Amino acid sequence: MPSILAKSLENIGFTRNEAEVYVALLELGRGTVAKIAERAGINRTTGYNLLSTLVQRGMVSSSGKGVRQEYVAES
Repeated sequence: MPSILAKSLENIGFTRNEAEVYVALLELGRGTVAKIAERAGINRTTGYNLLSTLVQRGMVSSSGKGVRQEYVAES
């Protein structure tokens, strides 16, 4: 069941999965695609696509490269 924050994000234009990924990232603080996808309840491949979209929108930033790449939610 989506959280109140996830529903609010959907109301301002996020897709349901984008909202769930963003909320998961807020809960984790920072994390790899695998950790974020697990927390958001999506598969890892979908996680890469959603995080890429959120990075392009400026909602998420990334650091590192390859397997050790981590993501952080921006305010």
